[in-house]
Amino acid sequence: MHLEDSLGANTQEIEAAHHKELRFTRSGNAVVVSSAPLLYHTDEDMQSLAEKIGVTIDWSRIDQ
Repeated sequence: MHLEDSLGANTQEIEAAHHKELRFTRSGNAVVVSSAPLLYHTDEDMQSLAEKIGVTIDWSRIDQ
């Protein structure tokens, strides 16, 4: 995933093979990106839902 601020200045490339939660906060004139807690669902919830609709989740593959 490519992140950049509205001015195109602060950029980051983020990859994750599993959940990746991010929190964006302002510190003065800068935006700070940090890890955030997983909310509202678990891996087990997602796996159960995927099985119900016939989808296989590859938990080891990096999503980009």
